[in-house]
Amino acid sequence: MIPTQFITSYRAAFGKNALLPIAFGFSDTPRTKIKHGIRCIVGAYKMVLDGIDHLDSWDGIEALIFFAAPDIISGLAAWAFYDRNEPDTVTVKFGSGCASTIAFAVAENHLPDGYRCFLGMTDLSARYFAPSGLLAFTIPSCRLPKMLETLPHTALFNGKAWERLKARH
Repeated sequence: MIPTQFITSYRAAFGKNALLPIAFGFSDTPRTKIKHGIRCIVGAYKMVLDGIDHLDSWDGIEALIFFAAPDIISGLAAWAFYDRNEPDTVTVKFGSGCASTIAFAVAENHLPDGYRCFLGMTDLSARYFAPSGLLAFTIPSCRLPKMLETLPHTALFNGKAWERLKARH
């Protein structure tokens, strides 16, 4: 599923008003022409953050970061758990805002069988910079292909409980 197809499926599942996730990766050059993205220098590499609506492919990304309200976070967690029954499939780890949204995902991608997604932006000092009512949910690139494959089969498309929650947004 390419980014444009994902956007269509994501909006069908979460509603047209759901914020699109941000993709991040490391590169010597931007992946796309960045209109609204942010570039910052991290060591010898440039970290590139960009809205997925500016991507042509998933190549070179480390993760998707969703900033979302609790109902959407619940839907993202249900999606992550669809094909995994491990209790740490969605993990909340202590760390800074950057660690919980970026560093943990990068580390997960380096594991031979990484599968965890991360709930983030729980650091009290970072919360001030995040909108009230939104947390972060990060899907590392090691997990993304399987999750893109399972998305249409989840309760986000076939569940009455989700339809009630989705109607609130």
